[in-house]
Amino acid sequence: LFGMYGRISWNKKNKNSVDDLSALERHKKEMFQWIETNQHTVYQYYEDKVSGGKRNQRKGYLKLLQDAKDKRFEAILCHSIDRFSRNQRDWYNDANSLKELNIKFYTVTRGQIMYESVLTDMEMLMAASYRKMIREKSLRWRKTRLNEKRMFSRPPYGYTYDNIHKKYIINPEESIKVKRVFEMKIDGCSLSAIHFETGLKKPH
Repeated sequence: LFGMYGRISWNKKNKNSVDDLSALERHKKEMFQWIETNQHTVYQYYEDKVSGGKRNQRKGYLKLLQDAKDKRFEAILCHSIDRFSRNQRDWYNDANSLKELNIKFYTVTRGQIMYESVLTDMEMLMAASYRKMIREKSLRWRKTRLNEKRMFSRPPYGYTYDNIHKKYIINPEESIKVKRVFEMKIDGCSLSAIHFETGLKKPH
């Protein structure tokens, strides 16, 4: 019985995301094909669509590990080892936990993965290097946006971005509502009252 895990590095606000949603669907399809070909069954499919490698942001990953501890399945299947983790410290910590639980680990690309092997160590080193490259790419993207004086994925409410002059300009229609928000706030109005009159939601 398998727990399957899929992940992509994806940010809907960043057009330069490393992966795209089609990659996740392709990996999922190939994992189910692997399960069928090898005559196994799936307990549950877990997935994460998150940019960055912070472990606590990966809800699907954490649920997978918790279910492994609860003995919900006997093995884990990922498309490749870097879909499971690109952080060497996280990999070794979680791999040791899975080994103690007698949970086997498989990938579509390599079959069964031995937790302690030279090949696995090399693959994790490559995954960590790729993670570093992604971080550098993200920093370059942010630097470009700063150089363009475009710090937001979308203009703050009340502004429009002028692509020609590379600057924010006031949106006449939206600015009327923005001024009204400040006036009502100064008068002590609640957020609910402001929302009711202006139609603006809290994220604005």
